Amino acid sequence: MASSDVSVDVRPEFNSFDHLRSIRYIATDRPWLTLYGIRVQPVTPFSSLSSRPDLALIHQCLPDELLFEIFARMSPYSLGRAACVCRKWKYTVRNPTLWRNACLKTWQRTGMEANYQMVQSLYDSSWRKMWMLRPRIQFDGISSRRILS
Repeated sequence: MASSDVSVDVRPEFNSFDHLRSIRYIATDRPWLTLYGIRVQPVTPFSSLSSRPDLALIHQCLPDELLFEIFARMSPYSLGRAACVCRKWKYTVRNPTLWRNACLKTWQRTGMEANYQMVQSLYDSSWRKMWMLRPRIQFDGISSRRILS
């Protein structure tokens, strides 16, 4: 195959698109774009003063303190499920007091002082992290074990 068979003059092809540069495009109105992000609003953490009230009916009827008292009486497994309901509940469930009570109740045989030392040294002072990472007996029918290799 000779080089003259493959060569193509490209310059006329570029010149044929020059008329597209002068075309003006019509801007179309897209009213649905204003609907994005309306329902997604940041929720302030537990017991913080907010200038903007929460619009959900359950949050208007139920004060933060009462919600916290309800969560304080729930099992840690139920707390994990409640955290999936909405952002406000997620932030409320992350309160360290709830997880401290769960840890101290679960590992009460270890002793309160030993648990406090353990949470500070091994779990970065996070009771929730201690609850999630420390092995315990589970009564929900699911058995989990760590396999050492």
